[in-house]
Amino acid sequence: MGHYSIDPSDVSKIIIGGPRIMVTQHMMRRPESTMAAQYSLPFTVATSLINNPGEYESYTDKHFNDQSILSLCDIVEAQEDAELEGLFPEHFGSWVEISTQDGKSKRSKVIDSIGTPENPMNLEDIETKISNLLSKVQIAPSVRDIGEAIENVNQDGGIRRLASLFSSRGSN
Repeated sequence: MGHYSIDPSDVSKIIIGGPRIMVTQHMMRRPESTMAAQYSLPFTVATSLINNPGEYESYTDKHFNDQSILSLCDIVEAQEDAELEGLFPEHFGSWVEISTQDGKSKRSKVIDSIGTPENPMNLEDIETKISNLLSKVQIAPSVRDIGEAIENVNQDGGIRRLASLFSSRGSN
């Protein structure tokens, strides 16, 4: 997969190909809830271009009327891809083609997204995700403690130890 850096104001069109379900169930351009925003293909693509994709605050209602995000939502198109439809549901692949104002375009295809069994996250990425998710929590367990609890979850009391990290008793 290619990694590109692009100024969102240079984007003229975004086309995403994938299984039929992506086209029929994920094209909400104006989500009104966090869950809807997370399932909205136009919104997730737009907010990823405007903000860091790991910035979970992007899916809160304060961003639902952000004109920089909404203007990108309006130029996202989806189309069914027969090859990717044939791989679904075992694989939920897609390709993205971004066209710029100067007429150039870049395209990238992913068969298995990061975090799936076929393309698991590495430990560093997991720790970064945990840190980002816990960044707004006033009293949160350390990433190290969470990691150790997960590594030992199959031992006696492992689930209880992990759960206790998130209870008021275990976080103090």
